[in-house]
Amino acid sequence: MRSGEFQKQQAQIKCDIPFSEAMQEYLDKVAVAQRGYKSVVSRANHLKPFFGNKPLPKISPDEVIEYKFSRQAEVKSRAERLQSKKGVKVNLSNVIYSSINRELALLRRLYYWYRKQKRQKIDNPVEGVEVYRGTARTRIMTEEEESRFFIEGKAPQHVKDIVAIGLSTGMRLREILNLKMDEVLLGDIGGTIVLRDTKNGESRKIPLTKELTDLFSRIIDSIWDNSPYLFCNRKTGRPITDIKTSFTKCCR
Repeated sequence: MRSGEFQKQQAQIKCDIPFSEAMQEYLDKVAVAQRGYKSVVSRANHLKPFFGNKPLPKISPDEVIEYKFSRQAEVKSRAERLQSKKGVKVNLSNVIYSSINRELALLRRLYYWYRKQKRQKIDNPVEGVEVYRGTARTRIMTEEEESRFFIEGKAPQHVKDIVAIGLSTGMRLREILNLKMDEVLLGDIGGTIVLRDTKNGESRKIPLTKELTDLFSRIIDSIWDNSPYLFCNRKTGRPITDIKTSFTKCCR
């Protein structure tokens, strides 16, 4: 009692909420307002079956490490199946590292939030557990590949336009797919893209060359009237979600 250990143990006994219940509360009260909510739910769905209904204070660092290696085998197996089935080259190390690190980060945030929200002095079992250190992405399209993609490639025109914008501006794929007409300001010899919906939540401006200005003029002239998005699904009016299938087919 003099060392404070007894009070700490008593506080942890009071905090007997099951992991799955605590995680769901975090999803409903915190993650639901975040930009990548669907991704957070997906990560939570990997954590829930492993830790189940075990009380938060009873989860140890050893169990977190056990989860880490269990998921490593699972993610590796899935990536290898994808690689053999579709012939897609996958950097297994990056796939494993990024997936598991994000899940451990979510687990860590859950404990931080619960301690602050519920004022419970519970230990965070993720602290001290080493995360994977991935390798930097170094695969860049060469000039020869770029030429072949646009001349020989049989990708749809909108896919070629999206790739051209990415190569010229460095914009993320999601930023390009979510572009709206009022975010592209065109002039006679140039223009500007004003990005409001960015990954870090801060708006930024991207200057356009004459070639890109002409490209955007063509896209805007052919845009579907019932949608504000430059690249939209004509059935729903919503932005295209991905170009993975047609892009991969063209590269192959």
